[in-house]
Amino acid sequence: MKLFKLLSLAAIAGLLVTGSMTSRNHHLLFSDSAPSGILSLELTRSNSIQYRIFSEWNRPENYVFERDWTNPADSVTMDSTVSPGKKIKYSEPGEKIRGVDAVERQTHADYWFILFYVFGLILLFWHYYRNVYPSKDRITSRQFWLFSGTVIAIGILDLVENYYILESVDLFKRLNPEDPSPDRLSDFVKSGVGAYVFYPALFKFILLFITLYSFGWSISIFKRLTGWLSGLSDNFLFGLRLGWMFRIVLIVLFVLFGFLIFSDQGQDLLITINTSFWGTIIFLFSISVLATINWYLPKLYAGGFTDLMLTVPKGFVMAGKNSVNYARLLGALTFLIPAVGILKTMQQYHMPYLLDDVPVMVILLVALVGYKQMLKYNTLDSFFAPRGVFSALRYMMVMVLFFLLMIAFYFIRDMEVEQYGRLSYLSLDLFLLSFAFLITTTYRTKISFVQNIEVAPVVLIVGLLLAVVFILFNIPPILFALIAKFRFFTLSIVIAALICYALIFSYLLVLGKRTKVQWITLLLLIGFLVSYVKISDFHKVNTVVAKGEEPVALSTHIRSWLEHRRGEIATYQAEHNKPYPVFFLNSYGGGIRASVWATMVVSELDSLVLASRGSKQISDDFQHHVFSFSGASGGTIGFSLLTADRVKAKDSISSGRFYPNNTKVYEYDYLTANVVGVFGRDLFMTMIGGNWYDDRSRLQERGFEGILKDKFGMDYDITLREAWKKDNMDLPLLFSNTYDINTGKKGIVAPVLLEKDDFPSCVFIQDLMRAKKLDLPLSAAAFLSARFPYVCPTGKFDEKHHFTDGGTLENSGAETSRQVIAVFERVLAEDEFAGLNVTINVLSISNSILSVEYPTQDKNLYEVVAPALGILETISSNALKADTINKVMAARQKMKGWSYNKIQPTREMIAGNWPVLPLGWQISDHALEVMKKSIKDQRAKIENVLLVF
Repeated sequence: MKLFKLLSLAAIAGLLVTGSMTSRNHHLLFSDSAPSGILSLELTRSNSIQYRIFSEWNRPENYVFERDWTNPADSVTMDSTVSPGKKIKYSEPGEKIRGVDAVERQTHADYWFILFYVFGLILLFWHYYRNVYPSKDRITSRQFWLFSGTVIAIGILDLVENYYILESVDLFKRLNPEDPSPDRLSDFVKSGVGAYVFYPALFKFILLFITLYSFGWSISIFKRLTGWLSGLSDNFLFGLRLGWMFRIVLIVLFVLFGFLIFSDQGQDLLITINTSFWGTIIFLFSISVLATINWYLPKLYAGGFTDLMLTVPKGFVMAGKNSVNYARLLGALTFLIPAVGILKTMQQYHMPYLLDDVPVMVILLVALVGYKQMLKYNTLDSFFAPRGVFSALRYMMVMVLFFLLMIAFYFIRDMEVEQYGRLSYLSLDLFLLSFAFLITTTYRTKISFVQNIEVAPVVLIVGLLLAVVFILFNIPPILFALIAKFRFFTLSIVIAALICYALIFSYLLVLGKRTKVQWITLLLLIGFLVSYVKISDFHKVNTVVAKGEEPVALSTHIRSWLEHRRGEIATYQAEHNKPYPVFFLNSYGGGIRASVWATMVVSELDSLVLASRGSKQISDDFQHHVFSFSGASGGTIGFSLLTADRVKAKDSISSGRFYPNNTKVYEYDYLTANVVGVFGRDLFMTMIGGNWYDDRSRLQERGFEGILKDKFGMDYDITLREAWKKDNMDLPLLFSNTYDINTGKKGIVAPVLLEKDDFPSCVFIQDLMRAKKLDLPLSAAAFLSARFPYVCPTGKFDEKHHFTDGGTLENSGAETSRQVIAVFERVLAEDEFAGLNVTINVLSISNSILSVEYPTQDKNLYEVVAPALGILETISSNALKADTINKVMAARQKMKGWSYNKIQPTREMIAGNWPVLPLGWQISDHALEVMKKSIKDQRAKIENVLLVF
């Protein structure tokens, strides 16, 4: 019986894995002649229709592009005589997978699927032949051999069908080496290969239907169906009741699951912690504590205990084996989630591993189903408790083996795959820990050195220690001291926060049972009402009292700038016989990756211009020719960092701090301040409606200010008026774009005054500050644009103006840049500046990875989610629209010498893998290396920008 269950598990796992492989790129196999995909091909006897199906599958627009991840080369081509604004072609190594290629691959995978379904059906027949059931519900020996033989015959027919499908695909490809041609139809028809596919498929389906129907009739399946559905309903209701009972633990796991599976920032953090020995140890320790908490707390809930110390009496056993098993599974699942999260990361980074073609959700499901079946049928007893007697020796041998393997994994590296090593082995560590946890919790009461230990104090004390660590990280001096030295705490702090809240809500749950008051519901309701009713200044934008001269109008600043440059413009034209180039830069949003890419691109242009002029003075670099920066979200942060570096340039010498090969600024932890705010201090203050300390946005600003000041001597807290003094004409204007949720208008922070006619339907934050005699620090002005919803709070200026992320409305900053150009052009046309020969040049910096475009899979848009998806798509479409308008505008003014360029990073192989670029506020060394290499690969485009000099 136990052997049967093990074999059944193997069959189910094999079906799930091979089934996912046979459905890969299945969307390519649906067409007018094949409405049912590959099934339409199998049941088509006509050779001409089969040819038409292949032709439709092979149409030019029906393909996916499969990147050759073993090839590190990207290709950016450009003619040496290219003119500014000309589109540069980009290509990646790889191949187009069309429908006929997809069916070929699916058919190869189907050979394994046939093996598992034949094996699985025979196991099913054997179960109803040998198992103890009433005689009327069993099948006879004759029926067993008949059904099994028929299934084997079905498998053979399936193999024959697959063989001829591959033959027909091969024939079609030989007849049509390029695009399908009707002229080849007659040759294909003559082969008669369609019938060789049709008849095996037809007989296969007929035999399969007869076999399954006969088998179902033999075991009275129709009578059983009601019982099965009733049992399914009972199990579903039981699951709901259990889920509600264990809801605190389930919510914790859902948060962990979302952060590690769906968040590229979470995946990049897994790379970061894996580069550090202590980061790995702290992570494994914290996840082990969380797993133990998730196993222990269900006992507390199920027992209905009211001890405020949250202790479960020694010897307590949960009622019902299913409840006990689910508690153990919740603990094991805590290890499995980061384990498959790492596999997801490896897929994203294109690190090869066994079964990397299988979706990680299938792997998670197989592991969970396997563990559940082991617990349900006591499969572990066959090894650890043979003949009903627990073997401590076998248990110790397995634990020691696991421990030795985990140590060995640490020292094993595959330098061709993982430069920093062991990411795949960290996943194996977690799988081993999940299995070891399952074994230990199953036999805990039988292990001599554990059975006498009071579990509750140990679990709760360790959990409370990690909760205290999370609370301590909410104290700014401790937080800033640690993030300035290490950047591997973030993920462990997230786990510590989950432990903290699991314990807090568990305490409230126990307190509610003791006092007959629903404290969790009551506190959440009070928190909601307080936050709704009370007007709080907790998320108020950080402003300071204005000092110095008031800002001037944009047009006035342009006049001063042109007057200041008058002599330089004339000299430049005389020496180079070219107009004086003036640049207007815009940068897309995208968190820290946008910031890194913006600073790298501009600094690379700085270095090239300085090298060409043999100078180190900032008056000779590229930024000297930049009139304005306009950014959204992370793009604004990048521009503001360049501003902070430039405004304090010592002796007007370029620092080179943001040159591509110098990434020290970004090798710090700027994310944990947000994390402790989201999970800790901000949540508490929001519920009480207070304003006792800095919110998470201000905490993040302080984190940047402190690191930049202490490590690099940059004054990121300098005010706008101080930075853009009247005599500081070498500092590009910074336009920080944000979004006012009260009015639905774009908000602009700028060091100059703007006119409504030039920037229609905008909120001018400089005007709001002047009215109250306030000023903004550079950090606050920049982060007013980078307030991604929920991650960062909406910034309050007053009751009538609350600002959120600039990318909400338009994520490129291109619209504001175009409006600045319009004012600049109008002033330039004034009689006073008629003799100045100046060209306008637009540079757009996008941080999305440049890739080959190919048709995307059609998706079913449900009525419920379609409007929300449409609204979200407006963010990218508005950015593309604004950027495209600038491109068209530059093309129309080509005769005046205008230019438009756009620079994006490329996919890059780093130490054998392909890192992703995270959207959060911490970035791994892998991702930084991608951007460094991308700068080199984009040299042609960068030199294209410099052609105007």
